[in-house]
Amino acid sequence: LPPQWLDWADKVDDIVLAIKPKMVQLDKLHAKHLLPGFKDRTAEEREIEALATSITADFRTCQSHIRRIAEQSQSLLANRPRDPVEAELKRIDLIMAANVQTALATRVQELSTTFRKKQADYLRQLKGHESRAVEMQTKAAYDPLFALADDEQTVSTPSLAQQQLFAPSTLAATDAIDRRNAEIHSIAQSIADLADMFKDLSSLVIDQGTLLDRVDWNVEQMNTEVKGAVEELTQATRYQRRSGKCQLIFLLILLVIGCIVVLTLRPPKRLLPTSSSTSAPSSSSS
Repeated sequence: LPPQWLDWADKVDDIVLAIKPKMVQLDKLHAKHLLPGFKDRTAEEREIEALATSITADFRTCQSHIRRIAEQSQSLLANRPRDPVEAELKRIDLIMAANVQTALATRVQELSTTFRKKQADYLRQLKGHESRAVEMQTKAAYDPLFALADDEQTVSTPSLAQQQLFAPSTLAATDAIDRRNAEIHSIAQSIADLADMFKDLSSLVIDQGTLLDRVDWNVEQMNTEVKGAVEELTQATRYQRRSGKCQLIFLLILLVIGCIVVLTLRPPKRLLPTSSSTSAPSSSSS
């Protein structure tokens, strides 16, 4: 079975591919929303906010998956096998996971930076529109009144008819400014979240560099341990060979001692009775 971090990497790739068309669509909505106009744009603002929130959530999901890859890499590094073959396979798996995590973190980091810049540009243009709208509202609300006051050469307050004339436009402009302020606050919060995410992804890239260093260090340690084990095995083999030779020498010594004992206990030939000596007495007696 493929490692679990590979599934998370595939999910990050799919999310990144889905983010790109969303960013293109958001750029179009930004350009359309910044065009001058007097119609109600509440629906546009809601669509922009929903799409920006969706993109930010996708970035957070990517961040979560990349962090899971990092956690699994740390787990693999902590559990080091003793078998050299298994250790080598785990080392290769660790290096692949670390490289994939670095590549994904860098990719998501670059894409989130682009999105953050686009949001900052849109926020700056939106603030410019807001300041111009406030200026136009002020002129529309007060300049005609002051002009009427100058014509009448009075400094009295505007009449009820004049207030009713300019009240609807003033309220509409105020509502638009309030909505724009809320939109500006939402975008600013999104930019701050993206900045935090950027820092976290940067730390993941740095952590993976440290992890690769630790993998190399563990490989060196494992090589040292393997060399030590080989030396111990060689020494044990040498001892075993020596013990075999010693046993053979000891056996030969026992055989020599046994032969000496046999030769010592065996009577000489002159003391042994022969067939000729036994037959002679029998013949004489006859």
